[in-house]
Amino acid sequence: MTPNLTRYQKKLFREQISKFFTELQRQGIVCKKNYMCCTTCATHSLSQECDDTQSYLYYHSQDNDTLKEGADFLYLGHRILEKDIDKVIALLQLFGGEWNGEETTKILLSRIERK
Repeated sequence: MTPNLTRYQKKLFREQISKFFTELQRQGIVCKKNYMCCTTCATHSLSQECDDTQSYLYYHSQDNDTLKEGADFLYLGHRILEKDIDKVIALLQLFGGEWNGEETTKILLSRIERK
């Protein structure tokens, strides 16, 4: 069940996601928001777009719909290469995320409660 977030809380979470993606991009990781319709299409497209030395991370339009409904979490699809795992985990700790470093596990980004 999706919580009833206020407009302001939704806006803050979107900003949190954007800042997280911006920091990853500064680290050389390709990031896509609202990219393609589903995991299958997004993964296929990014695997064609990115070369074998590039990590990528995304959420697709179905995830975006969940955000619009007021979700306070977001699962991110990815191909994070071994060379980038530590960078991603460090940024996740700053931005309210969790990931076990496994390629088969989606990355979870949770809304940080701001006071």
